[in-house]
Amino acid sequence: FKILKTLHLTPKLDLCNGVTKHIFTLILDSDNPSLHFVSYFSGDALPYFQKRNIRLISLNKKNLLLNLISIFKIIKSENISIVNSHHRYFGFVAYIISFFYKIKTVITAHSKVYSFKLFSYNCDEIISVSNSLKNHLTNYFKIPSSKIIVKYNQISNNSFYIKNQINLSFLNDKTNLLYVGRLDYEKGFDLLLKSFQNIKKDNIRLIVVGDGKLRYLLNNISQTNIFYQKTIPDISDFFKIADIVILPSRTETFSYVALESIYFDKQIIASNVGGIPEALQNYNKAILISPNNEIVLTDSIINFLDGQTI
Repeated sequence: FKILKTLHLTPKLDLCNGVTKHIFTLILDSDNPSLHFVSYFSGDALPYFQKRNIRLISLNKKNLLLNLISIFKIIKSENISIVNSHHRYFGFVAYIISFFYKIKTVITAHSKVYSFKLFSYNCDEIISVSNSLKNHLTNYFKIPSSKIIVKYNQISNNSFYIKNQINLSFLNDKTNLLYVGRLDYEKGFDLLLKSFQNIKKDNIRLIVVGDGKLRYLLNNISQTNIFYQKTIPDISDFFKIADIVILPSRTETFSYVALESIYFDKQIIASNVGGIPEALQNYNKAILISPNNEIVLTDSIINFLDGQTI
């Protein structure tokens, strides 16, 4: 039988990026990780892919022609059978390549996007990470439902880049609320900070792990009872000391933080938006709240603090 090799195409391999974790877990959980290759523009997670012997091929961010030539060479030299694009740009690149090579083109849709309908999702198969996202693809892009397969993100021991032990015992003196992810508007980070400031209790702490455009907001408020950690390869120990995890997203296709919270058996307050309800549908330690609502989020946190259970 023919050995099927897969080339994954993605713009970034960043530690705080769910797409990166998706590719990392998918490859290492596969029957034969050596049959997978990853092409990228940039990223801070590269050493952890290299440490697990995942083949990486860098591309030129600014030159489509050079990218096409590079990908042509990879497909030919490695006898690639499947090109799995994790971004619309690369989906279009793979579409062009399919006219020259007999390959199966797959696009894994990770986020809700708009515009460029003519150039989007021209491929043999689409993988959507949630039913919520699949509905968007069928309604907005008019893609036949039969062309889309829903495969939820998965988490396993392979989802963690390294296994470091971090001494966080000094944070055990208070009730810890944990936020993990990009510090941006879509993730509702600004909303969480406002809600936390509304809570007048001294025995709580907000732990923020991540980075992003709204990081500057931390400089505009009192740092009392806030602990900040920039994105690091292994965040397992932060989940272990958390009493509850907050997911205040305004939009979300399928949350890796939700999966990690379940993995560590944590209580969760999460926005009832996008694919989050799907991620939490069989988990009884979570409550879903209205998105983009500072008052509801504040009240939900206070109710948890008062009762210490969900």
